Amino acid sequence: MGLLMDGYFSILEKLILDETDRDKIIRCMAEVAKVYEVGILALMQEGEK
Repeated sequence: MGLLMDGYFSILEKLILDETDRDKIIRCMAEVAKVYEVGILALMQEGEK
């Protein structure tokens, strides 16, 4: 889980530092959050089996 969170924050940091369009940053952050949310939930469900 720690590795996943490190990756998540690394992506957000790169977005914020490299992108200049505020609206695009917000859209991308929302998309990244969805990907991570679905992925983490899937891993948690798999671990319950």
